[in-house]
Amino acid sequence: MRAIFLALFVFSARVFADPPTGYYSAATGLSGVPLKSALNGVIKAGHTVILYDDLFAPIKALHQDPANSSNFILIYSGFSIPKSSSTWNREHLWPRSRGNGEHLGPDDSDLFHVMPCDADVNTQRGVLYFDLSEVADGGFTNPAHAEAPLCTRDSNSWEPLASQRGDIARALFYMATRYDGTEPNTTDLELVRSGPSGPQMANLDTLLAWHAADPPDAAELGRNDLIFSAYQHNRNPFIDHPEYAAAIWGTGVGNTPVAQASNGVESAIEAPFVAGSFIVRMSPPVTTGTVAVNFTTSGTASGSDYTLSGSGVSRNSATGTGSILFSNGTSAVTVTLSPTSDSTAEPLETAQLTLTSGTGYTLTGGPAKLTITDITPNAADGVIASWNFNNAPNATAPRWNPTIAPSAGAGEVRLGGWSGPANTGGTSPGTNDAFTGVTGNSLSLIGTGGNGRSLDVVVSTSGWAAMSATLFTRGTGTGYNTGTWSWSADGTTFTTIAGLNTASIATSFQTTPLAVDLTTIGALNNLSTITLRYTLTGATSSTGNNRIDDLSILGTRYSQAWLSRFPPLTGTSAARTADLDADGLNNFAEWAFDLDPFDATSAPATAGSAVSAPDPADGNAIKSWPTIRFARRTDAPQITYVIEYSTDLSAWTIGGTLVGTESSGEAGSELAIFRAGIPLTGNGASPKVFLRARATMQ
Repeated sequence: MRAIFLALFVFSARVFADPPTGYYSAATGLSGVPLKSALNGVIKAGHTVILYDDLFAPIKALHQDPANSSNFILIYSGFSIPKSSSTWNREHLWPRSRGNGEHLGPDDSDLFHVMPCDADVNTQRGVLYFDLSEVADGGFTNPAHAEAPLCTRDSNSWEPLASQRGDIARALFYMATRYDGTEPNTTDLELVRSGPSGPQMANLDTLLAWHAADPPDAAELGRNDLIFSAYQHNRNPFIDHPEYAAAIWGTGVGNTPVAQASNGVESAIEAPFVAGSFIVRMSPPVTTGTVAVNFTTSGTASGSDYTLSGSGVSRNSATGTGSILFSNGTSAVTVTLSPTSDSTAEPLETAQLTLTSGTGYTLTGGPAKLTITDITPNAADGVIASWNFNNAPNATAPRWNPTIAPSAGAGEVRLGGWSGPANTGGTSPGTNDAFTGVTGNSLSLIGTGGNGRSLDVVVSTSGWAAMSATLFTRGTGTGYNTGTWSWSADGTTFTTIAGLNTASIATSFQTTPLAVDLTTIGALNNLSTITLRYTLTGATSSTGNNRIDDLSILGTRYSQAWLSRFPPLTGTSAARTADLDADGLNNFAEWAFDLDPFDATSAPATAGSAVSAPDPADGNAIKSWPTIRFARRTDAPQITYVIEYSTDLSAWTIGGTLVGTESSGEAGSELAIFRAGIPLTGNGASPKVFLRARATMQ
């Protein structure tokens, strides 16, 4: 049975150091957001970032068991385990998925919140935020895990053992202060009082209570000193000055309400109209009367480019100032931003809402920000263009329009061939009327007058290869039973795709979309314009019909920065699997490693100089490590690069640590230098190490 250490440990020989004279001088006399901003500058300025792979030795030293120097103590369980144990891993108190998705910034390896934890307990805690567990919650579990016997959890939160609660609170105060999103690969981390989303953690009120009930003890003071003196060279201000927490966030429920602004709907569109929103929260809610929370607006959008509305919301568009009235019991107000339609094409603009000081509340967090655009939004990665047909005009004489713009992406559906001889009653066969789609409306063709009629889908495949199309369709028993596809690279000469029929006389839409495979038609790759034509035939009555919905044109994207250097890379030559220079690297590999697809002499990777670095698995002994140097794309997040090493060119092991990056001299790429997972000298070394980089598409 492993011992659980819950008592305070006494370090009889440990002398705790005060911060250097003047370390916090920039924070003197401040409170609220100004204090938080000043502390951010203090603890960011001297921060030495330690690589995530190099954290093992520091963690063992920082959490060493004072009663047994061969052991260290785990978060959540309190167990003391041997430093040689392999049952633990690194726990992020602020979960990676709550603002650290890149795993590349200094927040990922910050020793103030990366803790040793039993591996199974770490998995069980997952992304739960910290709060008191609700016994009535259907997910309440006590203990939270067999290896964390004094912790509990419910469906959305985790309650740690009492002796670690203050430590955890101060770690999260530090993270919310240290990381404001101004550094590469970081986001603005914020603490909220309920329902965290995005880069947020909770529960702020509970954390403030834990901070007060469990002040810094000898072990925590020692960790703060050691991180400062031996590792990161910065400090946790909430350990040195516990009073800073209340000065920034208050002291919790029952005190002056704290106002905070956050994003709601982050992208507003002028046409087709989509409103954006900010959310302003007050915690705790106002208990008597009303409180007016003041704000200012800023950004690249002018005051006349949008209006703000919502319960109790008022704004002067000329001055950019306004207020939000919080009445008794109100905890949140949604501020709706409605773009003003001016029929003028404009670039992407921003609107920012910043809360300002006033009477009856204090402030926390930073401004909320959203974007405003009046152009069709970009499609999701892999989608050239898509149409949901919900916003297409529904003219009545005839009920079709020459073109329909996409719901996302760029292109158009042309309906010049979708009309035809009128059916009984004078109805034109091509319509986008009250025909229900998968969701909303659908495009339809009606009656025998529509036999042989077609629609054209026109898109640019510049930068794309391996195209395909997907759609949903339904019909009636007397509707169109044949739907054929043809393609053209010039808009004039069309080639029919043999053996493909996507028409349906079933009366309901498919549960999964129908696919039109164009991947083998290399002539469609990387062209300024292609046309896909869909033709329906086979209707036997004036009411027989076929409906089309959620049409998408898909492809595999290359980077324009790469393609622009090789103009002949079009048509069949642009296929991902093509190897134009016969060097064993297909176009995908040439793109991923920023090579010339027409030149077999360009090398994808080169051996770099050996580097000296500590080995965390061997007491941080300095060893020599082999490196590999290659160009990788910075404009293609869908590519994943994996480093592998071998000592015999037979068995390969994944493992490599980024040493640094350099300019490649080309747009959209950089030179990356990785060291192997095995050294050339010292314990565990191999005299010969082979390295390779592998690129895969997510």
